[in-house]
Amino acid sequence: MPVRKDSDIQVAHQLERRISRYGYGSGGIEVQFENGVATIMGRVSDGRDKREVEKIVREDSRVKKICNSLSVFESPGSMFYRGKI
Repeated sequence: MPVRKDSDIQVAHQLERRISRYGYGSGGIEVQFENGVATIMGRVSDGRDKREVEKIVREDSRVKKICNSLSVFESPGSMFYRGKI
């Protein structure tokens, strides 16, 4: 198992704080960063939020590739209002 550099860990924390500042931290979003690859994990409320979080991460020039492993979690109430029930 490769050891992550301190600088990679710092980048991951910086990306997590930036995501949180945009209001997407409530789903426990976690970022792992290694050698230019950012892996995003956690939950968001819809596909739009998933794309927005990826866009926030992509804006960082140190990120060369993104693995977006965010899962979309919709409450039953949101399904009703979106006409899915």
